[in-house]
Amino acid sequence: MKIDRIRDLMQKNTPLCCSVTGSRSEKELQERLKKKKFSEQDIAVTLRHLKQAGHLDDHALARDLKRQAFDNKLLGHNRAKMFLLDRGVPDEINQ
Repeated sequence: MKIDRIRDLMQKNTPLCCSVTGSRSEKELQERLKKKKFSEQDIAVTLRHLKQAGHLDDHALARDLKRQAFDNKLLGHNRAKMFLLDRGVPDEINQ
């Protein structure tokens, strides 16, 4: 199974894992894996593994993106919220 090989590599190689997830939300990563034709079950298992290993954290991503939106992009509160929603950060995190 293709996903087993990816999981094995991610467990042994944190930089590989980071390059796979990058700074993506769970939703963004899920969509990318769907486009690559992974099964729903493989996607769910992989996302759960990445979250447990601390490599996929929508809360941390939201903090970083919010800081970026305010500091670098000079966005107001409402536009920063839209920026986070566009990146797939759930609304309950995006406060």
